[in-house]
Amino acid sequence: MKNEEQFNVTHQDQKYDIHNFLRNHPGGLNYVRPYKDKDITKRMIDTQHSKAAYYLLREYKDSGRDETSTSDSSDLEQYLLDGYTDRRTQAQWQLELHSCKQNANEGVISFANRVENCYIKLLGTLDDTLDDERRNIHTEMLQTQALNVFLMGLNREVAMIVKARNPNTLEDAIRLALSEEQELKSRLEIARYQNVGNSNSRFCTNCNRNGHTSFNCRSQNQGRKNFSQPQSFTNNQFQKQNIRQIGNNAYVNKKICNYCKNVGHLIHECRKRQYNNKWKNDHRPNAVSANTTFNNSQRQSSVATINDPGCSSKQSFSTNSRVPRTETATARNANIVQAEFQH
Repeated sequence: MKNEEQFNVTHQDQKYDIHNFLRNHPGGLNYVRPYKDKDITKRMIDTQHSKAAYYLLREYKDSGRDETSTSDSSDLEQYLLDGYTDRRTQAQWQLELHSCKQNANEGVISFANRVENCYIKLLGTLDDTLDDERRNIHTEMLQTQALNVFLMGLNREVAMIVKARNPNTLEDAIRLALSEEQELKSRLEIARYQNVGNSNSRFCTNCNRNGHTSFNCRSQNQGRKNFSQPQSFTNNQFQKQNIRQIGNNAYVNKKICNYCKNVGHLIHECRKRQYNNKWKNDHRPNAVSANTTFNNSQRQSSVATINDPGCSSKQSFSTNSRVPRTETATARNANIVQAEFQH
C-alpha cells in the first residue's frame, strides 16, 4: 500500500519530468515488469498527475500476477529514460537557457520554472564518467549561468530590487523575486482604489487629458481670463485684443504697429515704414520728372510767344520738338487775337 500511495502523488509544478517520476516512485517500479507490461507502464506514467495511476496499479495487482518475481528495476528505468527524455544536445539547451526572458504578463514562478528546466536538462547532459570533483565544478558553473540568466531576464521593476540584494544562489533569487512581485502587486492594488497621487483616475472633460480635472484645467482658466471670448488666429483679432495680464487683476495696453506687426510702437512711429517711404520717393521713375520739366518749358514758351508777336510759332517751340499740335494751334490763335486788338 505504501508503494501504491507513491504513485498517487499529484504534482502542481509544470516542470515535472521523467527524472522526478523515477525519483519519487522508486519502490513502485518493482511492481511492473519492464518488457511484458510496457503498455500498463506507459498508462501509469501518462496518468500520474491524477488518481488514475493508483487505480491502474491496483488493477494490475488484482489481476493475479506474481508480485515477487520481478526483474531488476534498472532495466525499466532505462526504458523509461529512453522513451520519455529529451534528445536535445547540451549546446541546444545552453542556447535555450540564454534565450529565456520574462514576458510582459508572465509571472515570476513561470519564468523561474523555464530557467530551472533548462538548468536540470543541462545537468542531465553531463558525462557520467566525470568524477565527483569535476562534476561539482560543472554543476556550479551551470548554476551560476542559470542565476545570471534569471536576473537578466526579470522585468525591470523586480530585477532592480533583486540585483540590489545580491543573491548567491538561484533559489535565493527566485525567493526574492517572488516576494518583490507580491509586494508590487499589493502596491498596485492599493493605488488602484486610491485617488491620491493617481493621475489615471483624474480626467479633464475640458481638454480631454489625464492628470487633472476640469476645475484645475489651465485651458479653462485661460479662457476665463480672456473674458470667455473665443480666440481667433487672424491678425485683425490679434491686434484688437493686445491685452496681457500683469499681476492678479491688472491689464495694460500694448503698442502694436499695424504696419510691421511688432510690439512697442505705433504705425506713425514705425521706422520701417519711414524707411520704405523714403526709398520709394528717392527711386521714383524718370517719367515723372520729365513730365514736370515738359510742363514747365511749355508754360515758359507760351508766355514768351505772347509777349513777342513777331516771333513765329515754329521758333518759339523749337526748344521742344515734342509739343502737341493742339497746343501749337492754340498759341497761333492767341497771336492773331492780340494782333487784331493792336490794330
